[in-house]
This record gives sequence, structure tokens and C-alpha cells, in this order.
Amino acid sequence: MAKSKAEREREASLDRQFEYWARTDKAHKAQVRPHVPLTAAELAWLNWYQNMTHNFDRGRET
Repeated sequence: MAKSKAEREREASLDRQFEYWARTDKAHKAQVRPHVPLTAAELAWLNWYQNMTHNFDRGRET
């Protein structure tokens, strides 16, 4: 079934958004390129983020 023009545009927009997130995501950057220095705020966010996802993955409320 052919997709409408609006659906194709929406998918392309989502693809661009995901590419932007992949380029800018600090957790991704810290894991893939650990030599990239992070600021104190970025480290605090990364610690919080990993804590939250760990708790979420374990099925506990945060």
C-alpha cells in the first residue's frame, strides 16, 4: 500500500530528529567516545539518567 505524501514527510522528519538526537546525546557520546570531556552538569545528568534507566529496567519506581 502506497504511503501518502504526509506520511512520507512525517517519517523523514522523525528520521532527522533521531539523527539529531544521536549526534547530540551526551550519554551516547560518553559511551562511544569516552575521551570526550564532560562538564560537571553533563556528568550529573548522565549519573541521574543511568540511575533512572537502571531503576526502570529493574521494574522499580523511581
